[in-house]
Amino acid sequence: MAEFFDITQVDPNLLAKNEITVPPETIVYRDVRSLPVDFYGLWEPRGASPFRRMPSDVAESVSRGVFNLSHQTAGGRIRFQTDSKVIAIHVVQREKLRYFAHMTFLGTSGFDLYRVEDGKQVFTKSLLPPVDRDKGYDALVEMPDRRMREYILDFPLYDWVTDLSLGLEKTAKLEGGSPYTAAEKPVVFYGPSTLQGGCACRPGTYHCALLSRWLDMDYVNLGFSGSALGEPEMANYLASLDGAAYVLEYEGNAPTAEHLRATHEPLFQTIRAAHPDTPILIAGHWAPPDTRPDELTGAQQAERGAVIRDTYDHAVAAGDKNVYYLDSQSVFTDYGGADCTVDGVHPNDLGFYLMAKAEEPILRKMLGLPD
Repeated sequence: MAEFFDITQVDPNLLAKNEITVPPETIVYRDVRSLPVDFYGLWEPRGASPFRRMPSDVAESVSRGVFNLSHQTAGGRIRFQTDSKVIAIHVVQREKLRYFAHMTFLGTSGFDLYRVEDGKQVFTKSLLPPVDRDKGYDALVEMPDRRMREYILDFPLYDWVTDLSLGLEKTAKLEGGSPYTAAEKPVVFYGPSTLQGGCACRPGTYHCALLSRWLDMDYVNLGFSGSALGEPEMANYLASLDGAAYVLEYEGNAPTAEHLRATHEPLFQTIRAAHPDTPILIAGHWAPPDTRPDELTGAQQAERGAVIRDTYDHAVAAGDKNVYYLDSQSVFTDYGGADCTVDGVHPNDLGFYLMAKAEEPILRKMLGLPD
């Protein structure tokens, strides 16, 4: 009887191919904080270590969960131009992140590299974290020729990045990237794990990243797994930001309909008071109630949905011309409901694609973009 053996001996494509085949003396690594690259989706990235998505003191005032999760880099990006044939990274991360049974290690801890061609972002390569990595790893991309190209590097969705060095050929040019064209300001997203990116297969396939590529849109991801509870401190922080638009989809973390009713409209009104003319999209939980394993009855889910709708209806009745509503629970229905998720709650890549397709036309209208 044949013995079992490592499957990568049969299919080497399953290996994390991070072998550094380029002579190391031809590459120079430099801390990205010191380089002429453009940062997006991170708070004061040139000074803070580890990278984070909001100020630590504000995050700590909201909750312990938000404080810890704010150091995870969902939505972080750098944009740059170089003629280097080799693009390498040396990343320092926290000690081994706990594995998720229903999410890839690439999604939680890896990077995605896209290049910009004729204004469109084109997938180039995932920079894969080895499963045995300890506090970081090295990876590289080798392009077919040496010429000036523009790149966008998407950061991990669920890991800390303490330090990141960019490795380029010694004689390579390096410049900042072109600005996003959808709006001068970022779109601000607030929500739970489904917004943070759980459980996309890689950083470039969750709905915010898809929307950013489709619309050439900058954004800030304030998704906090299990910790998006609409606290007054978070409402005040959201209101302090200067966004081109807001997307509020945090219903999934509310423990009860009563909690949601006590926080949802006040959070909206706090943002609206600070930004009377900024477009705001209101959405709820994406997974239909019959797929969710949290034992919510149909009536309970309907009550929660009514809270979301009430916030919208009250704003419209008050004369608000810049508020939008999305019946998010209907989005997965025609595609099998649970088949759009990994566990009845968290979207898979099909789910994230459908989420992005549902929000795209609304965001186009909010940002004044053509259909």
